[in-house]
Amino acid sequence: MKAALRIFASLIVFSLLAMPLTHASQASDLLQTDENIDVTLYHIALDIDIANTSIAGNVRVELKSLIANLTEVKLNLHEALAVTAVGENASSFSREGNIISLVLDKSYNIEEPVSISISYGGVPPLAPGGNFGKGFRFDTHSTGVPAIATYSTPYLSHYWFPCKDGPSDKANSVSLDITIPEATYEGYELKAISNGVLTETTTEGGKKTFKWRHNHPIVPYYIMVAVSNYVHISSTYNNTTNGNSFPLDYYVFPYHQEEVMLNNVPAAFDTFISLFGDYPFKNEKFGFTQVAQNWSIENQTNPILGGMSAGWEVSMLHELSHAWFGNSITNQSWKHIWLSEGFATYASALFYEAAVGKARYIQQLSSLSSRYVDDRSLILDDDSDYNTIFHTIYFHKGAWVLHMLRGYLGDAVALNCIKSFAESTEFKYGHATTEDFIAHCQTVSGLDLTTFFEQWVYGKGYPE
Repeated sequence: MKAALRIFASLIVFSLLAMPLTHASQASDLLQTDENIDVTLYHIALDIDIANTSIAGNVRVELKSLIANLTEVKLNLHEALAVTAVGENASSFSREGNIISLVLDKSYNIEEPVSISISYGGVPPLAPGGNFGKGFRFDTHSTGVPAIATYSTPYLSHYWFPCKDGPSDKANSVSLDITIPEATYEGYELKAISNGVLTETTTEGGKKTFKWRHNHPIVPYYIMVAVSNYVHISSTYNNTTNGNSFPLDYYVFPYHQEEVMLNNVPAAFDTFISLFGDYPFKNEKFGFTQVAQNWSIENQTNPILGGMSAGWEVSMLHELSHAWFGNSITNQSWKHIWLSEGFATYASALFYEAAVGKARYIQQLSSLSSRYVDDRSLILDDDSDYNTIFHTIYFHKGAWVLHMLRGYLGDAVALNCIKSFAESTEFKYGHATTEDFIAHCQTVSGLDLTTFFEQWVYGKGYPE
């Protein structure tokens, strides 16, 4: 590999810094992302009408101004959902498409806090295209039992609540008060599940409200809601050697308990904590929640899975490792999706290496067939079409690039690059770009890795 890189290096006459800027479409243009604000809190109160497949909500958004004389705030909410009132520091609003423009009650200066409330409701729409319609889904399982869940990646949270959608802005915390009918199906009560910790459950007027709190930075599309007649399976991860201890909570459809194969979850945490550092949300919990769709998403502290049988093991490992790469360190934009999906795909192979051996690691990598395509690099030029963002190249080639980096730098240095990246206070609970990761690897290794990344990350196909 080193010899090949030296040969290719003679053909490379430009550096990363000299590469031309692209002018491809961006999701931020589509969303009209408000760069004048920094969201600090979403408090979402949601009343779910299962019979009419509709929602009624009130969201309080707390934020800080990033400019002097802030008088207006723009947020995203799908036009199919009606806004019935705004309040607190919002005096009025107007709408154009999926954008809400909120006029503030005065002019706000830099770092000055602003609080906005928005009441809204309707039948949440589903995003067209893809494998299925993402958004706030009213599905069923078994004999018509409600199986509601949100599928919000990559920037579809505004299909069910007003927010500054996309990856660029993390709220410091999120609170969800989810109200559902007090009902029992097949002998099991309906439960409402979300991120973080369940702090309280109240009952009034034939309805139950589940209050969830998550006190870590989070992007909107990792905020989740799931409702069904779940069986709650609980245990504890406790490792005195690595110092991590936290609840493990699994929410499973009834009559699927016997299929649940989660024995490897503690072992996966052992491996990933050793390789990537402490579980970023160890003061709260980790869990999986089953959903009706044959799909999985790395919702923060509580990924969703279409099943929890042995056949879902690789998906479980993948979504669990997203706690470090995706949840804690989030790609600054979807242009850098490989920092999330490539790393999580590689993490699954690393688990098998630790649990079974090097041959199983190689077997897992060898199963990743999308190692290059002629018309895509690992940098996504156009992230404005949510249906094309999750191309397998970012998963498979992303993992292979990390494997090759390990071969180029050696095990100790390469794995230290990854672990110190995950633990870095510069990126943990924040954002990173490809350029950030490259600079970090060069600092840790003491080597100029320009040619390596030009060839394998920025280059399409494979070097010739």
